Amino acid sequence: MIERREFPDEFNDLIKELNDAQKYIDNLTKEMKSSDFEGEQYYKAQITNIYSCINRAWNMRNHTILDSLSKESFQNYTSFPQDIP
Repeated sequence: MIERREFPDEFNDLIKELNDAQKYIDNLTKEMKSSDFEGEQYYKAQITNIYSCINRAWNMRNHTILDSLSKESFQNYTSFPQDIP
């Protein structure tokens, strides 16, 4: 797990992903409670965003700037984690 003191930038990236997921959750629940709820397409898009943020947070938990993070790796980090049973 990334240590805040040792890798502050990477730790902040991890926190950002979790904060982004929370924002998507807050927006989704607010929208669902409103009379203007756009239905399943909006729901699906927001759930996809939530999962992407959470997946990146989990998959990046051990990633440091010392590791190379290619565009392909970033896409893989967005995928559902393979190490969660």
